[in-house]
Amino acid sequence: FESSQSHCRNQKALSTKKVGLMQELAKLKWQCRRGTKELDLILMEYLETRYPSSSPQKKTQFIQLLALEDDELMAVLMDFINTD
Repeated sequence: FESSQSHCRNQKALSTKKVGLMQELAKLKWQCRRGTKELDLILMEYLETRYPSSSPQKKTQFIQLLALEDDELMAVLMDFINTD
């Protein structure tokens, strides 16, 4: 019986964590909507394919990028592409 209770608690914790991640992704998805289609595509691609498995440091950096104005963000991304 105790094992069953432990399993239920673990399932509830996983469910709560999953809901939190889904809410976080929904919020970030909204922030990825920018003034240009190019930025939308780049940001959404990263969010959907790489963000979920990124390190906490990379997630923080992505959120900081989203705080930039479109022209600043485009300059940062272009600089990154040209130096890569």
